[in-house]
Amino acid sequence: MKDLLPYSQYLRRADIHNLIIWVGLLLLGWGAAAFIVPLYIKVHFNVTYPASFAINWTAALGWRSGLSLYDWPALHLLEQRVVGSPAYIGLFSALFTTYNNSPMTAFLYLPFTVWSFPVAFHY
Repeated sequence: MKDLLPYSQYLRRADIHNLIIWVGLLLLGWGAAAFIVPLYIKVHFNVTYPASFAINWTAALGWRSGLSLYDWPALHLLEQRVVGSPAYIGLFSALFTTYNNSPMTAFLYLPFTVWSFPVAFHY
């Protein structure tokens, strides 16, 4: 009889157990999304080149030129004009293929906009 705990302590253990399960599921979902979203972009938009660099570099270049970071159509036209690769046809056309970061990310990419896209990517 000594090893039995009061009912309230069983509830606390059950709550902690449930919390651990939910945090684990959340982390598992987050990890799956980090794998699935880039795969979705590659399959559905035929992006085989480093799309994240192209998106961030184009947004920083547009910001330097006076465009809004979140103006999809303007960034799409800028990307077609400056990057011009057929692999990027789907960029800036949907949520996960456009710039959706904070302005700080664009600020960190500003030094790379001095060079053309291929030079900046390989630098």
